[in-house]
Amino acid sequence: MDATNEIDVLRLVKVALRRWYIILGAGLLCAALVLLYTVFLVTPMYSSTAKVYIKNKVDYNTNQEEVNINDVYSSQALVPVYSTMIRTNMVLDKVVSSPELAEAGIDYTTADLSEMISTEQEGDKTAILGITVVNPNREYCSVIANAVVATGIAEIANVAPGSSADLLEPAETPEKPFSPSIPRNGILGFLVGAFIAVLAIVLGDVFDTKIKDDETLSGLIGAPVLGRIGSQIGTVKG
Repeated sequence: MDATNEIDVLRLVKVALRRWYIILGAGLLCAALVLLYTVFLVTPMYSSTAKVYIKNKVDYNTNQEEVNINDVYSSQALVPVYSTMIRTNMVLDKVVSSPELAEAGIDYTTADLSEMISTEQEGDKTAILGITVVNPNREYCSVIANAVVATGIAEIANVAPGSSADLLEPAETPEKPFSPSIPRNGILGFLVGAFIAVLAIVLGDVFDTKIKDDETLSGLIGAPVLGRIGSQIGTVKG
């Protein structure tokens, strides 16, 4: 590659650093705009999780026999079944018409609930299922999650022979929203603004045809600069 067409990365870094105040200002401005958008235009979302233990529907006399390893594996195998079925219309239709939602004045369709609910197995090898509800109303989160456990889980147990579920932790009303994250958005806004400023400075320098120093002129003509006329070297045209 021709030396005159090569980009001096170190020089570009120095050019950007000399204009640090522009980069800082752009970052702060972008961060401020993102924070204003986050605070005033983004709806806060709350999350609440209820945890249940899935197990075989077997009665054990704990004084005479112990649950063997096969029973544990069987319980673990039932977790994906409950996780999949929890968002089916068969289950959510019951939750929509449950007394818990009616008492709280919650009026959602089955499709609405399906979008709010997610499930996740707690750990890799457990029979514990977490049922999470995300909603802009913090009280609704816990009410819906607990209604799913009270009504929906029981419905699944009726159609999944040999299974049952016990409530381990009821869903609690969250105190703070989990989304959006104001600090994270502010940091991302600053980084985006700073990046745009650096990109603009670098591109502006790369496409600037002005000769700013003797070293640049020497590289263009392929010979050392022996002297100057006036205070400005001039510009290259064409």
